[in-house]
Amino acid sequence: MIVMLLLRDTPQSCGLPPIEKHRHDYPANYSAEHERTFTFKEIFFGYVLTNRFLWAIAIANAFVYFVRYGVVNWIPTYLQTAKGFNFKESGLAWTAYRTGGPSPALFCAAGFRSGLQGAAGTCDPFFSWRSRSRVSLSTA
Repeated sequence: MIVMLLLRDTPQSCGLPPIEKHRHDYPANYSAEHERTFTFKEIFFGYVLTNRFLWAIAIANAFVYFVRYGVVNWIPTYLQTAKGFNFKESGLAWTAYRTGGPSPALFCAAGFRSGLQGAAGTCDPFFSWRSRSRVSLSTA
């Protein structure tokens, strides 16, 4: 919230001149129209609601949450009825599933910052494999 309140979008939002004017560095195709600020309504109706890719991501995200909701709420029942787990074992398996997701992400972030000098692509395949194996082992 602090960042949202203190962060400014452009120099003009703080009453300063555009950066091009300050540096005397105008691009070849510059016009004063480039400095116009859009209203919320123009952005929302012109760029957000009409963007097909945002709608595709929103629909895909809804389906991901349907699956996530199903797994989180029904996996203990499934483990007890179909796999023969007792109440305590199904609770432990569910806990392992829930805590198994953040750990690879944290290790990946630590490796990304310290040992790999910013090469995130190096550790992505390993930790994505780790996440897939966690899901397959928890339901096996």
